[in-house]
Amino acid sequence: MMVLVLPVLLAVTHAFVPIDLNSQTLTGKALVDYVNSVQSLFTVEHIDVSKQFMKSRVMDVKYADPHPGDIPSAKLNIVLAKKIPDTFDARQKWKNCTSIKMIRNQANCGSCWAFGAAEVISDRICIVTKGARQPIISPTDMLDCCGEYCGYGCDGGYSIQALRWWVSNGVVTGGDYQGDGCKPYPFCLSAGCPDA
Repeated sequence: MMVLVLPVLLAVTHAFVPIDLNSQTLTGKALVDYVNSVQSLFTVEHIDVSKQFMKSRVMDVKYADPHPGDIPSAKLNIVLAKKIPDTFDARQKWKNCTSIKMIRNQANCGSCWAFGAAEVISDRICIVTKGARQPIISPTDMLDCCGEYCGYGCDGGYSIQALRWWVSNGVVTGGDYQGDGCKPYPFCLSAGCPDA
């Protein structure tokens, strides 16, 4: 059995919880218990799944390769090395932007590319309007409409293409599973879902 550890690690990173050096070697249930014990922002669930099941639910690794139009990493590292502060918390910098504080659930769909783009768009709109507009942009709209330009729905895609799609075509609002907006997310994976 393989354990879904990546969402746990991403959630911990997103929450900016200081990590005990001894905890860095934890896996499975021990890691889940540790994350739940050091913070109260969210609850992490432990789910054992087979390697085959895991592969069927995550984005294809081919989307990790550079896409035409991406900035080469060597060039990006030179630019970023000069501008990154030692510490930064967007939740503190833009306290009035609720989207920055959200931890969204992509469930059993390899839609991280669409979620990443939707979250960036939501955050940027809030930041540029100084909190006057706070849409929660729909990853579902990108999954449904962007097609092969962005990728292949739950099988993976490119966030940069989804951002380009937004600029040229627009994207509607849509919250999490059964949430608000024009196109809320259709997939749910937690103990509280009717299909769980």
